[in-house]
Amino acid sequence: MVDIVLKQNQKSGTLTRGVVKDVLSNGDFYRHGVKVRLNMPDVDDVFRVGRVQHILGEYPLYHAQIHTIGLIGDRLLGYRATLEQIQNMMNYKLNIQTRDGISLTWENLHSEKRSSAPLSTILQDRLLRVDEGKPMRDLPRYAVLSVKNRQVIRFEYYQGREKLRLVYDLRREDLYIPWIDEYLNKNLKIRHVLYYKQRK
Repeated sequence: MVDIVLKQNQKSGTLTRGVVKDVLSNGDFYRHGVKVRLNMPDVDDVFRVGRVQHILGEYPLYHAQIHTIGLIGDRLLGYRATLEQIQNMMNYKLNIQTRDGISLTWENLHSEKRSSAPLSTILQDRLLRVDEGKPMRDLPRYAVLSVKNRQVIRFEYYQGREKLRLVYDLRREDLYIPWIDEYLNKNLKIRHVLYYKQRK
């Protein structure tokens, strides 16, 4: 995680925070800072390039493994395969909470007694949509879990009729800070663009 000055902000000195995607400088000494490309595009999908002013340490979601529930790539899974994905994920410790600080358990996310639990709704969707072949008005629901050090540190749940939307974004306590929100929102836009391109 670094703070950089973009070329257009050199006079004002305004800093932009992000994760380094590529180091563009290739010499040994840099009077104005090493030139890098950040791993977050701006509104026009152009990756931000600038010179490093401060190194802030490792981004908390760096090296996290990303697991999807209910699909692999753009292929929807049936009930049994989705249940297997959920059971595999439940081998990890769940380390997420709401923005209000309420810690969650696996039973909050998946329960045979509560059909409204997010992972349970994905199972029901796959049973009807894939296994029974019933037409559905909504787009396929799915979840994305980020795992680091054998702990689930982020849980995302998507559903929608015309367009998928992020319904739940539950994280580890230290991941609820504004600059991470900005980074994750940009990644979310990229993920949706890729998802819709794959579906076409």
